[in-house]
Amino acid sequence: MTTVCLVNEANLAQTDFSILVDSVKHFAPLVTKPWGLPDVVITTVPTPGAWLIYVTDRKRVQGATGYHTFENGLPTAYCSPTASYRLFGHYSKPIFIGKKQLLGATYTEGLVTTICHELAEMLCDPQIGTLSAVDSKGRTWLVEVCDHVFGSYSNYVSGTTNCILPDVTTPSFYNLKGTAPFSLYNAVTTPFTLTKNGYGYYKTSTGQLVKL
Repeated sequence: MTTVCLVNEANLAQTDFSILVDSVKHFAPLVTKPWGLPDVVITTVPTPGAWLIYVTDRKRVQGATGYHTFENGLPTAYCSPTASYRLFGHYSKPIFIGKKQLLGATYTEGLVTTICHELAEMLCDPQIGTLSAVDSKGRTWLVEVCDHVFGSYSNYVSGTTNCILPDVTTPSFYNLKGTAPFSLYNAVTTPFTLTKNGYGYYKTSTGQLVKL
């Protein structure tokens, strides 16, 4: 079992922070189940050995709403409320006239999206060094499970609040002979395929990381 602590260093209102915590508790098993990982306990009180996700603008990296790293022997993430702009993101339902869909559902990220993104990648690649099997070009990808399907989302309702959650690749995504689903929300239909806004890195034989 893995214990992950959300640290409200930004002093968000308790009501808002509770919604974030509830959303993360909902999201964690969506990641651990397909990846065969230990169950996750989400807490708000740091305990020895707990992985830490700081909700803070401290150590903010320009151009990023959040990131995960490895500190003091533990996976650690920093998620910025300011850079994320919204707390929970925004969801608009698809628009229909009769049975004809004119516009699909639209999603805008928020802080909760960033937190869940970093949590998923901490769980699947805690030391930021896990590599995939080779793709069709003989490349091994760094297993950053939200980056490759970036821009694909779902909506989780916590109480009455819409919370935008990120997509996550499955182990099949990193296997040329893998079978669907390749991500939680079926954003891609074949292994080693980036979404429109997806990104990632592969590692060369000399250890250099190259952007896909």
